[in-house]
Amino acid sequence: MSEDLFQRLSQQITELQAHLAERIDRLQSAIAELGDEVVVNIRAGERIERAGAEIARGAAAEREQRARTLAERVAEIELQMQRLDARVAALETKS
Repeated sequence: MSEDLFQRLSQQITELQAHLAERIDRLQSAIAELGDEVVVNIRAGERIERAGAEIARGAAAEREQRARTLAERVAEIELQMQRLDARVAALETKS
């Protein structure tokens, strides 16, 4: 009976070892998948940050362009006002 008990215990230990090995493999696979997901999410975050920076640069460039356009319009209006002032002054001196 003790030999039978020893064989059953030995078989159970072997089964337990196989079960633990399978479990360790599954856990290692799960950890590797989590690591892959983390890398993917980090890279996605980096892409989002780069896109945000590009948008900010584009918005800044657009603001600069608008400011230049506004400055050009103001300069044109000032020139027009100076011409009108000169015409009014010329008309006043004729009168």
